[in-house]
Amino acid sequence: MPEDKKDERLLVERAQLGDRKALGQVLMMHGPRIYKFVLLPKLGVTSAKEVLSEVYVRTATTITHFVWQPSGLYPYMKTIAVRLVIDEFRRKKRSPLWNGEDIEHTLADTHAMSENAEREEIDAKRTQISNAMAALHPRYREVLTLRVLEDRSREEVSAAMGVNVATLDVLLSRATKALKAALMPAPQGTP
Repeated sequence: MPEDKKDERLLVERAQLGDRKALGQVLMMHGPRIYKFVLLPKLGVTSAKEVLSEVYVRTATTITHFVWQPSGLYPYMKTIAVRLVIDEFRRKKRSPLWNGEDIEHTLADTHAMSENAEREEIDAKRTQISNAMAALHPRYREVLTLRVLEDRSREEVSAAMGVNVATLDVLLSRATKALKAALMPAPQGTP
């Protein structure tokens, strides 16, 4: 299981035990994506914000019933959001532009669109990281590649690079700082 899913699962478990801080963290982890890809396209800004608040409330009140899935809490929250969109149309006595049979297609289309948009964001981040890695000192690039990307042990990487483990730790620390600096946006007013 990816590290971020392990972290999310721990937050969900803590939230299910009543930890409000963990609940807030897990809601903020998925709320912006729910807003951007599920609510905003269907409702517009004002209603989307109101419905997102209700998504948070419903998730908070029902999280004890949530059973962990490998995909995390996002699909659960997304289902709540889609149901609330339908409720919002009914409340405003608008006729949805789709019938009952089309709802499943709409859910599938929305899921596919959000996955495509997410994939595009991920691809853009990958490109940004690749460019930042390419700009690093070769030694920094090597240590990050071996230790982080290839997930080799410290001993294995230190042997491959011809340094002791303590020197490897220093190199890795400096490489990480350099990568973070390369990924930071340029201050405004700077070309």
